[in-house]
Amino acid sequence: LVSASSVVVRAGLEALIASSPVLQVVGSVTDKTTLMQAIEQQQPDVVLLEWADQDSELPLPITPSAMDSPALVVLTDEWEQAPVAEWLRSGIQGILPADANADEILEAVQAVAIGLTVIHPDLLEALLGSLPAPRSLPAEPDQPLTSREIEVLKMLAEGLGNKAI
Repeated sequence: LVSASSVVVRAGLEALIASSPVLQVVGSVTDKTTLMQAIEQQQPDVVLLEWADQDSELPLPITPSAMDSPALVVLTDEWEQAPVAEWLRSGIQGILPADANADEILEAVQAVAIGLTVIHPDLLEALLGSLPAPRSLPAEPDQPLTSREIEVLKMLAEGLGNKAI
């Protein structure tokens, strides 16, 4: 299901999806208020949503546990300001900039349809850049492990429990 506020963008996305031998357009909407109704009627596997309004919330109540919810790929104009982490937590499986090329869009739709999560590399860099730096481990341990500690670690690696160890 394709959703875009611009008729031209919607038509372009429809044509792009229809050009794929493994994908099929089941419907499209320009009005976000009819999006939920279209989802209920068409029951798509994936919703490809062009999202230009960064000031409002996405119109779908997507929840990761909802088995009948379609996967969602969002194309966003202002991806630098997009709340990528929040969108991922809400269950959105694909996030691409609006200027993503045709192959990126088609591959993202196919990937989310089988349960994968897709984030454009540019968005991923922005997301990772906002995370705190990882803590570094000391280069050398203060004391070497004893033979018993090494033995216990080997047993842990084999999956043995406390009683067996």
